[in-house]
Amino acid sequence: MGVPNTFVDGTVASASEVNANFTNIENYLGYAEIDTTDFNTTTTPTDVDVTNLAVTVTVPSGARKIKITVFTADFYTNAAAATDLYLKIKEDTTVLILGRARTAQINEVTTMTVVYVGTATAGSHTYKVAIAQSAAGTMHIAANGKAFILVEQI
Repeated sequence: MGVPNTFVDGTVASASEVNANFTNIENYLGYAEIDTTDFNTTTTPTDVDVTNLAVTVTVPSGARKIKITVFTADFYTNAAAATDLYLKIKEDTTVLILGRARTAQINEVTTMTVVYVGTATAGSHTYKVAIAQSAAGTMHIAANGKAFILVEQI
């Protein structure tokens, strides 16, 4: 197995460079992250797709189950206390799974991980992250805290 990219300590790697390094690993299917630009949106309760948190993968024939992991280290809203924040994994418009966190105060930073395990047919699939909230306000995912979507076969 050859590794197409070599990185020097301290080098920032783009998602495409990381993807290129892992295409030969048996269980890895795809990865995307927010790494340089914060994501902000005002919505309630409509889902909003998170820019840069979508990945198209090719599921091989005879594949086992897939596992999709979404992580946000710095997710918050300026809406009122006791606002529900929703982090969803979707394929097209279908919600595969959602996570919910309730804020205790305005601008309370929440770390969330949502994991979906299921089966997928062989072929191309696009998985994405969407967010929503239960009250009016601006939701925020900070790039410095990292947010990612990872698709693997298990």
